[in-house]
Amino acid sequence: DGKEGEVPQSMAAAGGLGGFAGGVSVRREEESDEPRSSQDIGEELRRRVAHEMRRPPPMAGGGGVRRPGGRQGGGGGGGVSAELLSWWNKYLEANKQYPLATKMATSGVLSAVGNSIGQRIAIARGKQKDFAMKKFAAFILFGSCISGPASHLWLKFLNSRKTGLKGQQLVLYKICLDRLVYGPCFNAVQMAFVYKVSGQNAEQVWKSLKANFLQAQTLNLKMWPFAQYFNFNFVPPELQLLYMNFVALVWTILLSTIL
Repeated sequence: DGKEGEVPQSMAAAGGLGGFAGGVSVRREEESDEPRSSQDIGEELRRRVAHEMRRPPPMAGGGGVRRPGGRQGGGGGGGVSAELLSWWNKYLEANKQYPLATKMATSGVLSAVGNSIGQRIAIARGKQKDFAMKKFAAFILFGSCISGPASHLWLKFLNSRKTGLKGQQLVLYKICLDRLVYGPCFNAVQMAFVYKVSGQNAEQVWKSLKANFLQAQTLNLKMWPFAQYFNFNFVPPELQLLYMNFVALVWTILLSTIL
């Protein structure tokens, strides 16, 4: 029942989604003479997702009045969505201007959350008595000072390496390097670091590694190859480490119950 000439918000939103999908379908029609590989489709999806995420957040709130602080009233759900989009755009901008520092901070925060949850699970299961602050600090230090920079450089190496492979062969090549070379080394360093910072001496660290490394590596191989398949196919390179950090949140929870 709006004014004449106005388009309801629901129709506008649907039109926007339709345009996005239509763009993909038109592109496919134009290129229908030649078969497209899954890698080409993945590249197109990555470009479009990255473009959509970089767009400024839309006016939200169901037509409410904009307040002096830049927020818009009238429709609490829309205001929350606009606020989240605003923070997301700030993260993307920080990731663009200060990629290494942003990834270090993200890795540290998510490592802290993952270890905190993992320790509480271990306490609930009777595997440990109290919350171990040294272990908690070890995960934060490792996540921010080692995991963040190392993973940043590793992804940069993988994405810039020239192999002559294309499509799914390139994706599988990256996964094999990532899980058979980087993964075991990363896990061994992480576990040794946590054991050492938690108070173990060199002999105790070695015994702990021999007792728990195989279990951790088996769990790693059950989880990470599938996560990285999605990562290398569909996630834009500048957001691949952020995606890995959220997967690592689950990994840290599981690893904390082992360590």
